[in-house]
Amino acid sequence: MACQSSLTHGVTVDSFATLNCAGFFIIGPDLSAANGTQTGRYGIRIDNAIGVTVQNCKVKGYERGVRVSGSSTGVSITDVETKKNTRYGAEVSGGASATLTRVQSINNGDEGWHISGSGTVEITNSLAYLNYKEGFYCLNCANVTIRDSQATENSQDTSGTHQDVYIDTP
Repeated sequence: MACQSSLTHGVTVDSFATLNCAGFFIIGPDLSAANGTQTGRYGIRIDNAIGVTVQNCKVKGYERGVRVSGSSTGVSITDVETKKNTRYGAEVSGGASATLTRVQSINNGDEGWHISGSGTVEITNSLAYLNYKEGFYCLNCANVTIRDSQATENSQDTSGTHQDVYIDTP
C-alpha cells in the first residue's frame, strides 16, 4: 500500500494510491491548539504525487486537514470532511492540480479552503462553513473553477475584514 502514517502527518499518500477511510476519522494532536497555530502537521498529505484518490474521510485536529502540493496531478478528493484544524480545512498549492467533489470544510481556524499558486483545480458541490476567516481563499487562481458550492457564515474573526470568498487572479 502506498499510504504511510507518520508522527508529523496523519497519512501521506503516494502516487497511484487510493485512500478510502470508509467514513472514519483521522484525528490529529492539534485539537486544543489556538486558531491560526502553525504546527507543520497535515491530516492527509499529498506532495508531488500522481494519480491519487482520497474518499470518504473525516479529518480534524491538524494544522491543515488535507494538503495537496508540489507537482501533484491527477488527484481526486471526494466525500471528505475537514473540521477543527488550526489553519486550513483543505489546501491546494505550489502548482498542484486536483479535483475536489463534495468536500466540506467546517469550523477551521483560518480558511476553509486555501488555494494558491496552483495548477488546474476544480471544486464542485462543496462547502465552506463557520471558518474563522475566509471560506474560500484563492490567491493567483487563474485555473480554478468553483461550481455548485457554498460559502456561508465564515469570517468568525471580527478583528479584520474577511469574507466568505476571496479571489485574486494574476
